Amino acid sequence: MIEGSCKAYNRELDPMIKKIFTEYRKTHNQGVFDVYTPDILRCRKSGVLTGLPDAYGRGRIIGDYRRVALYGIDYLMKDKLAQFTSLQADLENGVNLEQTIRLREEIAEQHRALGQMKEMAAKYGYDISGPATNAQEAIQWTYFGYLAAVKSQNGAAMSWIGRRSYLHLPGCVHRT
Repeated sequence: MIEGSCKAYNRELDPMIKKIFTEYRKTHNQGVFDVYTPDILRCRKSGVLTGLPDAYGRGRIIGDYRRVALYGIDYLMKDKLAQFTSLQADLENGVNLEQTIRLREEIAEQHRALGQMKEMAAKYGYDISGPATNAQEAIQWTYFGYLAAVKSQNGAAMSWIGRRSYLHLPGCVHRT
């Protein structure tokens, strides 16, 4: 990226800087790819996984907001409650106590945020409690997911849709 910027402004990159940052320092992407498993790499290449941290090493947040359209908020909230409840035995038995407490706190925050997203959509006149039933709803429900994420990140640099494969709407919405 730096070399491209230098070239664009008819400047030459100091050879010593280039040597330091190519031979002695690890780039963001090198660090990320070092920890990817072969399965993650295959899913990334096929487009099954999007929003991985290698795509934007510049601090941009890439979320996957489709779950609101696919499942509806009520299902997602029910799932979060089940996740929260499933940790009860670990909490009571002191299993990985610090990690269990932290995870329960995060899940509780996610459950609360889903409820707030449902309230936000209602203020716009939409009921996102169930899955989207058509393409227009799928896009609208997905956009509510994006808006909620932007709100929670105070407008940090966030991508709406970075790939053509993001929404697949051949006439129906996938449901489980």
